[in-house]
Amino acid sequence: MKRNSLVLLLFVLIISSCTRDLTDPPNNSCGTTLNYIDDVKVIIDASCAISGCHDGISGIAPGNFSSYEGIEPLLISGSFSSRVFDLRTNPDIGMPPDNAVDVGGVANLEDATIELLMEWVNEGFAKEAIEVVASYDESVKAVIDASCAYSGCHNGTPGVRGDYTTYEGLLQDIESGFFFRRVIDIRDDPTLGMPPDRAPGPKDLTEEEIQLILCWVEKDYPEN
Repeated sequence: MKRNSLVLLLFVLIISSCTRDLTDPPNNSCGTTLNYIDDVKVIIDASCAISGCHDGISGIAPGNFSSYEGIEPLLISGSFSSRVFDLRTNPDIGMPPDNAVDVGGVANLEDATIELLMEWVNEGFAKEAIEVVASYDESVKAVIDASCAYSGCHNGTPGVRGDYTTYEGLLQDIESGFFFRRVIDIRDDPTLGMPPDRAPGPKDLTEEEIQLILCWVEKDYPEN
């Protein structure tokens, strides 16, 4: 019994050590079509930016939710999420409040509407539709050249894996999954993540660069 317990413990430790450095990839890699103008404004206009509420005219409720610029500060501060999601069942401070029906609004948003608003907020509450354009020639090569394919690293240097100075040289590690694992999955590992902490150039990819690479891989890494 002790032997079996020891084997089980070792197995758990091995699994933990193999997965502890994995970093969750960011969401929204290829942009989003969910946005204020096309999807959210109609909800806000019917539920919040009505006469006697957050219309910026009546002065009864603070804020002007009739425009994206008016609601944006509350999205950034988290106040919108708190009132619309977390406290929505509170009759006094939840939004929309129970008395919204008295001024022509709705007192309760449907679950599907709440889910849409949550998704919009979680994706960064875009004002307009955003699409990431990702191809090797147009955008990815510049990131690779600056972060990977420099002298002494993946530029064909003897003893260093891969020549990332060309699309063909990079393709093998893309298709094997090596590139994705090192650049995305374990990117926070100071030794194995890419770029590594010892890199003479950028030590980390920016959020925009990570989104670009994720989108490029999702689209089957087009060359042009």
